[in-house]
Amino acid sequence: MSDAPSGQGWNQGPGATPYPAQPMAPGPGGYGYAPAPKTNGMAIASLVTGILSIVMCPGFGIIGLITGYSARKSIRSSNGTESGEGLATGGIVMSYIGLVLIGLAIIAIVAVTFLGTAASSKFTPIGPTTIR
Repeated sequence: MSDAPSGQGWNQGPGATPYPAQPMAPGPGGYGYAPAPKTNGMAIASLVTGILSIVMCPGFGIIGLITGYSARKSIRSSNGTESGEGLATGGIVMSYIGLVLIGLAIIAIVAVTFLGTAASSKFTPIGPTTIR
């Protein structure tokens, strides 16, 4: 007798119930989900430099503005293949805040300097003016 399938079911005796049919193999893969858009690197750089402009150095604010506007333009023209517009906008806002803070600090330093020299010229020292 051969091992080839024949008759009622392979390797089954007479009167036995046949094995159930095997399920069909899955068909070709479906389209599934679209890949997630990648985050724009300039948008991340804009956010980082915007934060640094507040914390460390106002020069980062200018870099943050340039990278932020560049990233937003790139993201809008990518037709959905890039994400990160919120990061770019956050970087732009942080950069503006950093630049405004450094502007206020410069105004305060100048004001204190001029007010301090004007106020000190109106007072005369008390006591002898010579140092012994």
